[in-house]
Amino acid sequence: MQEGKTPLMLRMSSNSQQTAQKLSQDCAKHSMITKVKSMALGHVVTLELTYVDDTLLLAAHKGYLPESQLTASQRNALHKIQGVVNGIMRQHASQYAQALAMHDYILTTSLYDVNMKTWDHATVTVDLINTHRSVCDGYTRLYHMMLSMAGIENRIVVGSSSDNMSHSWNLVRLDGVWTHVDCTYDDPVPDEAGRTMRHYFGMTDAQIGRNHRWNRAEYPAATSNSVYYPTTHGLRFNTMEEFLRYCPGHAAAGNQNISAYVKEADSARVDSKELLERTQNKMRMNLVKSLQVDDGAPGVLYCQFR
Repeated sequence: MQEGKTPLMLRMSSNSQQTAQKLSQDCAKHSMITKVKSMALGHVVTLELTYVDDTLLLAAHKGYLPESQLTASQRNALHKIQGVVNGIMRQHASQYAQALAMHDYILTTSLYDVNMKTWDHATVTVDLINTHRSVCDGYTRLYHMMLSMAGIENRIVVGSSSDNMSHSWNLVRLDGVWTHVDCTYDDPVPDEAGRTMRHYFGMTDAQIGRNHRWNRAEYPAATSNSVYYPTTHGLRFNTMEEFLRYCPGHAAAGNQNISAYVKEADSARVDSKELLERTQNKMRMNLVKSLQVDDGAPGVLYCQFR
């Protein structure tokens, strides 16, 4: 399957009719396949597979599949992303920095299309590369493909959001630990040119489980928060007062907004907006015009200045 080949012929030691049906059901769940058709004849089962396009592009990238078997659109998309990934790998030495740069590339070049009600799983990655518009499936698969090209181990997670809508994201192995990355949730809606968020980069099962649902038994456990971006690499403050003391200088430097992690606000029981307003009043400050928070990433604040 990793080589993108079809048909697959399997010789069975038992009745192939039941096996063919079971294989069809199991293969359809596989993140590399969008359709499967099986045919049983004696002890031989033949599977006709329709692959999701990132599988075909990766197979061609690794030399398993001749590029001549790709469409012109697929070849153009493959060459474009190969160039992007190669550039990122030349610029960044560590896998963590590479994974973060790929995450940011997708966010800055893509727009989440709220009007896209249906899409073709067999073309969703190429469509995103060429049109820069997609839904979660496109974001997840493009990130999976880019990481895989760089040799970074990762898995596609298929689950749902807290409102029971189907959803997908990535499990990535960074610095030896499994961690969740959701590019879709980090892309602002409506789109804001040049703005990237990193609230959902490096999350544990417990952190992303606040508003994501998935069958945890089917995936590696993510238990270490050692690579969670807001607490390890971004702006970090212990209290709201420390955060607000920092903001005037940040705004005076010409910045119109700020994104930071505030430990005091890292709790589902804390109303970040009320805490910010109370602290501003205490400090006799009227700097922050608006505050955006995400219940799925407590403690992470995005503020715009007056």
